[in-house]
Amino acid sequence: MISLRWADVDQAEIRFRAENVKTKEARVFPIVGPLADLLKGQPRRIACPFVFAGLRQTGVVAGSFELAFRTAARAAGLGYRTPHDLRRSFARNMDRRGMRQSVIMALMGHKTASMFNRYRIVPEEELRESIERAMGPDFVPKFVPTLRAATVRSGPSRSRKV
Repeated sequence: MISLRWADVDQAEIRFRAENVKTKEARVFPIVGPLADLLKGQPRRIACPFVFAGLRQTGVVAGSFELAFRTAARAAGLGYRTPHDLRRSFARNMDRRGMRQSVIMALMGHKTASMFNRYRIVPEEELRESIERAMGPDFVPKFVPTLRAATVRSGPSRSRKV
């Protein structure tokens, strides 16, 4: 994201170039709502191709971006946060809104479900809420007996499974 260029952004989408992503596969991310507003408000520096320009207008260096991000998170009262927290939050929020896992994976650039599951961390609060919903006031416990093969005698010395 820190290497994002204005040439890769238009009114409807961000195009991630293959050379700028870990999977080395280009992908498109639709721009809607607050994200569109944020990008429209991002100042463009003359002769700088980068959306997030560094002081030398050569693009933001990863270390300086992470430091700036953490400083902004603390100033906003969020405590210690990393840019990767945004990816985890995105995966969790989209999952909670009912978006299909395959769609979330495509947006995040994940090729495997195991990689998606690293980001889709289920917080304890969500576990608690799920149990409370499942065991609400109309809950009636039902016990399912274990099924075992019955043994039937068929004569004085033989038995067979039914």
